[in-house]
Amino acid sequence: MAKITIPDPALIDHSDLAGLTVGDDHTQYQLRSEKSAANGYAPLDAGARVPTARLGSGTADATTFLRGDQTYAAPAGGGGVTLYAVEVRIFYAA
Repeated sequence: MAKITIPDPALIDHSDLAGLTVGDDHTQYQLRSEKSAANGYAPLDAGARVPTARLGSGTADATTFLRGDQTYAAPAGGGGVTLYAVEVRIFYAA
């Protein structure tokens, strides 16, 4: 098995890391100013999910779905989903 030595982070010269540029020493991270900005990143809610208001335009609810053009629409045929409860009883003869 090969032994791997991990250097002390305090001793790493960040200018030697790949992907870093002059003036912005952490280009591998997105800036806070890019949050909610075009080509940036979406904020998360308390449940670590992107809020539906950030996904598309229109009304997001149980009767609509998010289309590919980022708008909410009702499904064809009246919209919404109808759920039916079905009870099944099975009897065995002895």
